[in-house]
Amino acid sequence: MVDREQQAQGFFYRAWRNLALRGFATRRSLQSLRQALEQEALLAYAAIAAGANAPKLIATSELGPDAVMLVYEHTGGRTLDSLADEEITDDLLRDTWHQVRALQSRRIAHRRLVGDAILVDRSGTVIVTDLRGGEIAAGDLLLRMDTSQLLVTLGLRVGAERAVASALSVLGPDTVAGCLPMLQPIALSRSTRGTLRQLARERAEREREAVLEAYRQSKPARAEHGTHDAAPRSRRSTRRPYARSSGPRSGPSTRPWKRRARRICSP
Repeated sequence: MVDREQQAQGFFYRAWRNLALRGFATRRSLQSLRQALEQEALLAYAAIAAGANAPKLIATSELGPDAVMLVYEHTGGRTLDSLADEEITDDLLRDTWHQVRALQSRRIAHRRLVGDAILVDRSGTVIVTDLRGGEIAAGDLLLRMDTSQLLVTLGLRVGAERAVASALSVLGPDTVAGCLPMLQPIALSRSTRGTLRQLARERAEREREAVLEAYRQSKPARAEHGTHDAAPRSRRSTRRPYARSSGPRSGPSTRPWKRRARRICSP
């Protein structure tokens, strides 16, 4: 169900994102409820027609002037976020990329390929859900953003090497290389940016603890080294420094012209 309250949520975030991306990857204006209903229904039919595994739309209805409803066929399963690490196999990764390739073959952009939008049913089949924010007849920029988003989503679960290897095996090197400029925070979803910030803080904390532990371990060695150097410094400090007189020297070391000056001036 979609109502006006849901549409109003995140308005300022969408406005900021529109300015940050300069309008290239965002909608120009806020949709009406009728337009949102038609957009989501069209995406559901287009995804299935493209050969992707997506929930089947059964019915749509308007619930007065402030809400609309879309009814999908129930699909049991678990999201990618809820799967254990050992359950995410290489076949599952490749199957996920096959769904993305099917969507992109018809120029369909999902625009939110995060862990909770990828469903795995009981048989292990990958189903792409949450298509309401997608785009029909998407440009190359949106398609590359989808690829980069899924790369980061899978990389956070299985590591960068496995995520890139599975993408290369399905999409090919040219498509994967084309999404590299999109691997930046502004092109990723809000939840992914939050996860990356959390990981960065945890890594900084681990590095700080490692530096402090290394300092604690080296402190006894530095203290012992300081005791060995203390004795030679104390012996050197007992020597009296040479003091040079600043006054005129008397005796034979007096210069001859000074002796002559005293004889002339004497009575």
